[in-house]
Amino acid sequence: MKRKFASKYEIPNLKNAFLILDYLRRTGTQHSLSEIAKGVAIPCTTTLRILSTMCDCNAVEKIGKKYKIGKFIFDIADSMRTRNNLGEKISPFLVRLTAQTKETSHLCIANLDGAIILRECSTWQSLRSISTEGSQINLTCSSAGKILLADKISTNPNFLKNIKITTRTPNSIKTKRNLLRELNKVVEQGWAIDNEEYELGAKCVSVPVRDDSNILIGALGITAPSVRMGESQIKKFVQILKETADDFSKSNKRFLNAISARK
Repeated sequence: MKRKFASKYEIPNLKNAFLILDYLRRTGTQHSLSEIAKGVAIPCTTTLRILSTMCDCNAVEKIGKKYKIGKFIFDIADSMRTRNNLGEKISPFLVRLTAQTKETSHLCIANLDGAIILRECSTWQSLRSISTEGSQINLTCSSAGKILLADKISTNPNFLKNIKITTRTPNSIKTKRNLLRELNKVVEQGWAIDNEEYELGAKCVSVPVRDDSNILIGALGITAPSVRMGESQIKKFVQILKETADDFSKSNKRFLNAISARK
């Protein structure tokens, strides 16, 4: 990691912490305090304070008098690698979905703040969804969010106590009583719909993607303008989504089981 000119927003010791991590990464071995301080050209006292803080966060691990990269950093790397691999594996299935339906398809997964669109395959038609790959989505007014929430309440009915309801359109669910009713319906029928709740003029249907042990991996969905998603189309899309989710799970059984094992 090369040193750059400081900006007015720079936090020097935060930058130094990254320099230390990069030094440990490049050398690939354990080092003493004096070795690290010399390697990154930081005074020993400053290096010690930074290393102590990083040890408290498990970003660095101290073994005897030497330091190495800690579990927290490896967990981050493993999580990102798994997410990227999942995105790569689902991509051909999304391409197939969009080819079959002529609409935008996507896989959403849970994250700390709700859910994100991990991968998307856009339609070539002029009318399309405004959400894009990597976008954060609200749980209570999206079909993917409902899939994720429904899976939680099936094992923990009190889960909704900490959920904040987001209202984006007049069609959005506004009370927890109605949300619970909707989620019970999702559990019963095995799919969810966003009926212009996230964006006026657009609908989305989603189904769960599960591993071999029925553990939820994410939500596979199709988004389309309301004018192209009537009742007959919804039934057709749900069937195609269920078949695609099943094909994906069977084709990637070992990989999905490995993801679940890390949760």
